[in-house]
Amino acid sequence: MKSASLALKAKNKRRLDLQKAHRHSPRQAKPHTPRVLKTAPDAKLSGTSHRRQGSYRSASVCQTAATGSRKQNGSSAKRDNKRQGDMAVARSGQISRGRGSNAQAADRENWPAAQRYSSSAGTARTARKGVRKSGVRVKLFIILMIFVLLVGGCIALYHSPLFPLSDVSVVGNNRLSSDYLVEAAAVPADSTFLRLDTAGISERLTQEPWIQNVELERVFPGGLIIKVTERQIAAVVDIVPERATEQTAHWAIASDGIWIALADNQEGQRVALSTEQLAAFTRIKDVSPAVRPVAGAKETDGGVTNALAVLAGFSQEMREMVASISAPDAVKTALTLSNNVGVAFGAAVDVAAKEDAIATLLEEHQGTITYINVRVANRATYRSAQ
Repeated sequence: MKSASLALKAKNKRRLDLQKAHRHSPRQAKPHTPRVLKTAPDAKLSGTSHRRQGSYRSASVCQTAATGSRKQNGSSAKRDNKRQGDMAVARSGQISRGRGSNAQAADRENWPAAQRYSSSAGTARTARKGVRKSGVRVKLFIILMIFVLLVGGCIALYHSPLFPLSDVSVVGNNRLSSDYLVEAAAVPADSTFLRLDTAGISERLTQEPWIQNVELERVFPGGLIIKVTERQIAAVVDIVPERATEQTAHWAIASDGIWIALADNQEGQRVALSTEQLAAFTRIKDVSPAVRPVAGAKETDGGVTNALAVLAGFSQEMREMVASISAPDAVKTALTLSNNVGVAFGAAVDVAAKEDAIATLLEEHQGTITYINVRVANRATYRSAQ
């Protein structure tokens, strides 16, 4: 019996020691499951059995008290952990402001484990962001260097003497010679396939009244083809002389109203027109004395521009029938056909309808008609010899 009592005391002492250790530990111990004591099935208990049962009951009471104490100790441990964490954060802020980042790093060793893990994770994320940013900067720097090298290489190649122009040819010219056009183009001697003043060449060529349009085509490695479109003579205009002692001048004019050249003076002309060639063009006469042609200039006189619009609106067959046009102004514009029939035409409106009326009257009164008035297209009148 005495040995049993000593064993019970030792067991209770160990239990109290565990409770004290749990109370001072920062972590909550695992709840202890009480041991269930079984009693003997016999209803009659001896004196020793009674004493053992009493000891068991006292042990159960102690165990219940220990369980309540553990619950209180667990909540107090939580409060202690929170208080320690708050104190560590405050202390770390004071230390970082007072001693710098090295002291803060050293004090992290005293933080709770969860707080140390959070701080280390944030530091790792910051380090990864820094690595990504540095990688982006390196890529941007490489792209910028490649772009600078490409631009510098293109500029150097543009100003280099590589691929000089050695062959310049002209196509599309019928009246002007190729040698004259190459000379008029004045291609710079230091021109290359890449470095070529195309705007300057085109401007110099279009200053020639005969040239209407210019296109330049480069041929690798050192060729240049000049494609020109020449103006065509639409009519020859009789210009009234300023003085009575002077003769009437004849100027070639294009359909766009540009004065091409003086047709009478063949000396020094880049394009020589024979008498037969001049006779093939329609004559515009009776123009205003204010008309004073200048080669390359555009005429704005109403009578001349109206006569050119009438010719442009005619068909090729009707255009060939017109021998001359009297053009004192737009309203009084009159035609003289190759069969000496006079036509009062008027303004260059409804040109196609007026042409149809002229053709119909010529066909109906062939050989007898002498005058046609089509100033109003749908009310044409005529006179005949009979």
